[in-house]
Amino acid sequence: MTKTVLFAAMCAGALARGAAGLRAADRQEAVRRAITRGECLWARAYVARDAGAIRGFEAAEFTGVYPDGSMGSREHDADAVTSGRVRITSFKPLDVHVRRYGNVAVATGHSAISGSAMGEDFGGVYAWTDTWVMRNGRWLAVAAQATRVRGNPPPPPAHDICAD
Repeated sequence: MTKTVLFAAMCAGALARGAAGLRAADRQEAVRRAITRGECLWARAYVARDAGAIRGFEAAEFTGVYPDGSMGSREHDADAVTSGRVRITSFKPLDVHVRRYGNVAVATGHSAISGSAMGEDFGGVYAWTDTWVMRNGRWLAVAAQATRVRGNPPPPPAHDICAD
């Protein structure tokens, strides 16, 4: 009898751990989808030159590290697109990989970008890392870094990750 009760308790524990793992996997998938959607909408905001949307995705203390090594803030980004200093005509995320660490998520990926800054073309494929923080039920970008890919960029994705 004791062995049967012990076996039943072990099975129940294993099932509970399996169910908890499934819930954790579901939560991770929900975060991956939310951040991927955020990356896509944030990219669209730059193409649309929508300073309000950019401010909506970037936290007040946001810091961006640009491909030339310079750094800027949320207000710098919003002003750059509205003033016309930066004109992005196409911004297509090619792949997004998300890892969650509590209320922080780190997204890495590649994007194909066409545009100009101060009249100089900067089109190409960029590798990037974005750090997002959950605040008041919303994911906000607090840091971003982008590097232009030289040589062989990654192949285009089999499907448009921003289509849904």
